[in-house]
Amino acid sequence: MTAAPANPTPSPDRPGPVRLTFYTKAHCPLCERLALLVDPHLRGLARERGVRWIECDITTDEAWLARYGERVPVLVCDGRVILEGRPDSDEVAVAIARLTAV
Repeated sequence: MTAAPANPTPSPDRPGPVRLTFYTKAHCPLCERLALLVDPHLRGLARERGVRWIECDITTDEAWLARYGERVPVLVCDGRVILEGRPDSDEVAVAIARLTAV
């Protein structure tokens, strides 16, 4: 998963950007799978709604490792876990749709 393009300018019709954190680790097949499922959704939302995300390797931070070590991959929005583990494509679509529901 790569970083989202620059945010569009927020307006009254378009709320501010949604910011996501994708907690992962190297050599993690589940992380790679979730990234592949989520990426197309987020690319479209990055253009349309200003959704931005970053990817964080939990092995680079002791707090992340303690919190998410056995749970990766984990996708977090505003401190709330929205996806983790092995969601299917329908669960991913529903979770991503909820991010931008007004």
